[in-house]
Amino acid sequence: MAMVYCKSCKSKMTQRDTVCPKCGSTNSRLVPVLACIIFSAAGLFIYNTYRQSANQESSAIASEADVPAAAAKSEEILHMGLSEQE
Repeated sequence: MAMVYCKSCKSKMTQRDTVCPKCGSTNSRLVPVLACIIFSAAGLFIYNTYRQSANQESSAIASEADVPAAAAKSEEILHMGLSEQE
């Protein structure tokens, strides 16, 4: 069995012990693991929200840029149609 040290009194204890035999302090590894999971989930949520807002902004900019191009294209088609009728 691996030996670890108590976080409070620095005495040796086994890895399976959850309470230090010398000082009685709890040495739980559950809190850091849960904290990592929570921070990772929050980071992923924030990143996903940012990515969605960036995609919406870029699609709005692209649709605004397409409006003048579409108007010019329709004007060109209209002009070609009028020249064919003559």
